[in-house]
Amino acid sequence: MPQPTGRIESSEPNSVGAAWIFTHWSSEKEKRDTPGGIATSLAYYPHLNTLREYFGRPVDVIAVSKEASPPPVRSRSGPKDYLITLRLVDPSLVPERQQGIATRIFRPDEHALPKVYRGDVVVLHDFQVQNRRREISLSSTNTSAWAVFRKGRLEGDISGPPLEYGAGESALARILFDWWIQIDHRQPPAGAVVPHYEENIETTEGTD
Repeated sequence: MPQPTGRIESSEPNSVGAAWIFTHWSSEKEKRDTPGGIATSLAYYPHLNTLREYFGRPVDVIAVSKEASPPPVRSRSGPKDYLITLRLVDPSLVPERQQGIATRIFRPDEHALPKVYRGDVVVLHDFQVQNRRREISLSSTNTSAWAVFRKGRLEGDISGPPLEYGAGESALARILFDWWIQIDHRQPPAGAVVPHYEENIETTEGTD
């Protein structure tokens, strides 16, 4: 299994940010060629560009939703659960993959599905890595859970099954908010006041 290229231990402010993202979550070619992920005290989160390594297996993921969640629809097959599809991105994806990883979430009760806005950070637990329409995608399972972090809020919103998260997940969410602000062309124009988040991070070297 790919080893963590970084580890989050705390959400206390410190002098890291863009440089840490480049080193441990970069989409540069030399970084993409080394599978990796980020670990907290509760979970290991593989980078989205490494999901192919986990084909057919459940993973935990933390990423930014590129678009708002659509209205739920009924699945056309299986138990006819309600379904939404998200497009998730993180700094590991090369520009040509910035359409994101299609992520399908199913629940019998549509009110248990997450309400997600563009730029929200989503934490997923036990999502199956699949190959759908010749692209790697994620799909919820019977043991899946999720939380949605919105900018400026300290707590994640859990609408479905319970999900445990801690200071590490909150720190990662803030780093991803900061990254998304830098790349999202729909953000407020220059001169707008945008908070900057920096976290205390203990890094570990990955292995091949």
